[in-house]
Amino acid sequence: ESGSPLNALNFTEVRYAGLWNEGTDSLRQGNITLKASGQLALRNCSVAIGTTYGLLARPGSRLTAFESNRFSTFTRAPMSIPMALMPALDNASIYDGYITVPNLGNVTTDVVWPAAPFDIGVNVDVSAYLTIQAGADLRFANSRGMTVTPTGTITAVGTVARRIYFRGTDETAGLWRGITVSSTYDSGG
Repeated sequence: ESGSPLNALNFTEVRYAGLWNEGTDSLRQGNITLKASGQLALRNCSVAIGTTYGLLARPGSRLTAFESNRFSTFTRAPMSIPMALMPALDNASIYDGYITVPNLGNVTTDVVWPAAPFDIGVNVDVSAYLTIQAGADLRFANSRGMTVTPTGTITAVGTVARRIYFRGTDETAGLWRGITVSSTYDSGG
């Protein structure tokens, strides 16, 4: 739970780790685990082959840097992070699978979500400016979705080569809620 700003892994490999205890969330560990007040800079690292997640970050943890990492071969997912850490991720890192975002579903400050694959397990309420970069792939859990409130804005502009995907975790029509946009914009007419 070290909150030291000096915690850093650079050009490091972390392999064959993790712990999964089905009934006890506090005993779950990733190859790298950030507790509630923990912070870490992660650059040019290979995090691979684990029984749970490559990075398991708890709400309240912080990534002080995140650049050019590779996450591969995990039984659960490459990462499990709170929504607040999504903007800390870069577009150069590589993930073998979808990043799990299990909790904290409100966008209340202006943020940019990177071009990465995310499994989102919560309803997301957007009440600030949310930009989603080209190439992002957002999969929502059953009955979950995104609502852009009257004070929120979403900008998701893909390209022919780098589309942005919004979909359910299963390819079943009606599985997820979709995107709801509310507006109080008055054009003056």
